[in-house]
Amino acid sequence: MGIIQKTTSFFEKRVFKNPLLFYLYSLPYRYILYNEIKLAEICSEDRILNIGCGAIPFSAVHIAQLAGARVEAVDIDPEACREGQKNLQRLGLEEKITITQADGTSCEVGGFSVVLVALQAEPKNEIMQNLQLKADSGTRVVFRKPRAGFENQYQPLPENREVERRVFQPMITFNQSVLYRM
Repeated sequence: MGIIQKTTSFFEKRVFKNPLLFYLYSLPYRYILYNEIKLAEICSEDRILNIGCGAIPFSAVHIAQLAGARVEAVDIDPEACREGQKNLQRLGLEEKITITQADGTSCEVGGFSVVLVALQAEPKNEIMQNLQLKADSGTRVVFRKPRAGFENQYQPLPENREVERRVFQPMITFNQSVLYRM
């Protein structure tokens, strides 16, 4: 885990427990998720899996709010899951989003129409293998591509699948969200 990932994890678990801080910290992600919702054509009928939700599950929150979809989020870190659940309760979203401790390399991925993989979720190749083996045919999968210069902090995207579409993103650590179809 790189220094940026460690720092982000620290802040998400310990600092941003206030709803106002959550809102302010999550504002850049709202635009990112809007782009990803359009990219993957997410609607309220979709069943979403968010792999690597972290203690502040921005992606899950914004998908639930912007698209009205039900989201199941997983993270390998038990502390992140506990803090994430507290944040959902503070926001009143525990009916729309569930968080479970699970490993993206082996969790159940069948039955989801869309899977969103966080930038910090690793190992990406093994997560993709799990999706290829277990996801339903036609499942839309979104990965975030690290920006040049951040390859030492985040693993590169899996290279064994063809990208269907992409959208460019204005983030410091990643500049694209890419769509794969299983």
